[in-house]
Amino acid sequence: MRRPTILSRPRPRSVLAGLCALAALALAQAAAASEPVSRTTGAGIPYIHVDLPDAPYGTIVLAWPNTHALRSPGREGLISLGPQHMGARIDGAPARALGERLDDARQGFVLTNTLHDTRLALLSQQVGGEAYRPAARIAADLLVRADLDADDLGRLARTMLDNLVATERNPGFMAERALGAFVGGGDRRLSALTNRPTSTVEDVTAQDVAAWRAAVFDRRPVVVAAGPQPQAAIAGAIDTVLEALPAESVPSPEPVPVAWHNLGDTVVVDAPEAAQAIVIAAIPTAAHHLHDRLLVSALAGGPGSLLFEALRSRIGAAYDVGVRVYAITPDQALVGFGAAVPPDRAAEVATTMRETLVSLADGLPDGAFARTRDREFAVLSQAASDPNAWAQAVLARRAEGLDGGLDAMIEALEGLASDALDAYVSATFATPVTVAVVTPRPEAFSARCVVDLPEDAAGC
Repeated sequence: MRRPTILSRPRPRSVLAGLCALAALALAQAAAASEPVSRTTGAGIPYIHVDLPDAPYGTIVLAWPNTHALRSPGREGLISLGPQHMGARIDGAPARALGERLDDARQGFVLTNTLHDTRLALLSQQVGGEAYRPAARIAADLLVRADLDADDLGRLARTMLDNLVATERNPGFMAERALGAFVGGGDRRLSALTNRPTSTVEDVTAQDVAAWRAAVFDRRPVVVAAGPQPQAAIAGAIDTVLEALPAESVPSPEPVPVAWHNLGDTVVVDAPEAAQAIVIAAIPTAAHHLHDRLLVSALAGGPGSLLFEALRSRIGAAYDVGVRVYAITPDQALVGFGAAVPPDRAAEVATTMRETLVSLADGLPDGAFARTRDREFAVLSQAASDPNAWAQAVLARRAEGLDGGLDAMIEALEGLASDALDAYVSATFATPVTVAVVTPRPEAFSARCVVDLPEDAAGC
């Protein structure tokens, strides 16, 4: 492994003591919660419960596997429109009126989609016997009695299309669209992340939403509850939500791995009107939850992180480095690191980003592991009393076939050896880095793929 010259370094004992102190703090915070416990509702629905007696609210998250929205070519807008349409009008009542009723009860719910699952989250600030009850009743109606009115769908689609038009020439969105088209080679999942082409939204019908709803929702979701609410209130809410659903829905096809295209290459979008250039450097990963968190933190975790230091401290070309993680399948993600820069420095920034990332094929430089682990201990310690953080951690670990939640993540982080993270980083960055640029000065690049429209990158 290549090691840069270190002029001075902390003594190993002081570093170890600092890490142990942070780990002890994080574990102490997590200890305020019970370990995740498997329970069963009165109707026989299994769920995972994390008791957080001091949390200011609670959440119940129900997750269904869902690739159905991608089974209708040309209608991938279902991923965005489906949950919105279901929530527009329920059993004749407008969503706004229902929302006001839940606000008064200090409760709520939200339905969301990813490319491979659908999640319904109930929220409650109430702790007693009424906790979740109003939200669960309305959420149950949402799943089986949403009106799916064609006029509502048309209004929602027009709003979404107006937003797409408004951001059509936004350099940041253009760079993301170009990257997805370039590495996806037209894969509909990458296009669906940005609702392109717009016909995938325009062509969705109320019948499409109804068919998608019937295919997804059944009485077999993975359920996680976290918060201070009593078990009886939690179990009752879960049973209420699922009571009217069928025992089984249409099996969701297993996600097909992405066949990546143009890895290691560069796509440039000519944007004469852009005041700033956008540079994104991206790499596919194996979507390992903890390792990807550390990788992102090591590269774009603020001062001291590798890309921040390279672009801001060393060459002074960017104020900050942003990051987006695109979860494509449970085993595949695309991680993009982006910066807004002066157009006359875009080529230098692209080169610096690529060189920084390519160097990681040899592993992390000295000191990066300890700094990154410090930051992650601090983040997990802060999140250890948050019900939603617990629920998402449990679901993320279950997706990898692992038990536990934040407690297990903290323990895994404490026991993680630098060699193990180095091996993951090295394997990840053995794949060439892909760069997408939006700039008013495309002549500064010698890229073979220069396009006027981001979606045209799929043809390169």
